Amino acid sequence: MPIANVCYVEADNHHVIIHTLEGKRHRQYGSMKEYTKRLEKHGFLPTHRSYTVAVRHIEKLVPEFVVLRTDGKYEKKIPLSKGNTPLIKKAWWAIHEV
Repeated sequence: MPIANVCYVEADNHHVIIHTLEGKRHRQYGSMKEYTKRLEKHGFLPTHRSYTVAVRHIEKLVPEFVVLRTDGKYEKKIPLSKGNTPLIKKAWWAIHEV
């Protein structure tokens, strides 16, 4: 699947679930740590120990959450830990500065 279609990745025991912009889910064997490391170079950052998101797909930041727009209609709230907040905010503002 093209990396541009991936919106976020979610931990699921010894697997991860890859969520696409179209709302499809793909379950793969592997650790969240492994996927986060592989996706960093493509603009993905961890928001929480169980989630890594494509910063370009973050619609807005709210306290304790990032809001993603997946298929043009569907909004998904992803938890945002306090420790990851500064990194996510910096990356998000870098993309959204006018």
